[in-house]
Amino acid sequence: DEGLCALSRGLGPTIWRNSIWNTVYFGLMQWMKESLPTVDDPHSFRAVAQTMTTGFFAGVIATCFNAPFDVVKSRFQQQRIDDVDRHKSTLATLSRIYKHEGINGCYRGIQPKILRMGIGGAVSMTMFECCCNAYDKYHQKYN
Repeated sequence: DEGLCALSRGLGPTIWRNSIWNTVYFGLMQWMKESLPTVDDPHSFRAVAQTMTTGFFAGVIATCFNAPFDVVKSRFQQQRIDDVDRHKSTLATLSRIYKHEGINGCYRGIQPKILRMGIGGAVSMTMFECCCNAYDKYHQKYN
């Protein structure tokens, strides 16, 4: 109904949102892992629990940083191409939301996002490290 332009609607805010989340998430993961005591056996329960915990907290904190851009992305995606009051710029839209709705408007819907991204951060990083450790173990055994 709206053509090819509708496919890229919200791309700018999505790039901002993902860039911020990934920067904060991976930076925090690295910092937290270096701050915690070293675990000798990467296959131990302690190592897995450490990864899950740091992944969860990094995911939650990263979501607090990128949530306003998720709200902007949603506003971009809800608008129609022919809207007179169309959102054109990510930062201008964020400023407008803050000006008219305050900080609560910038963090609308954050509770389910925090849960989803915290759990997702914990599970994805744990699975990634488990796969890497299994590959290392396999590689050591057969090479």
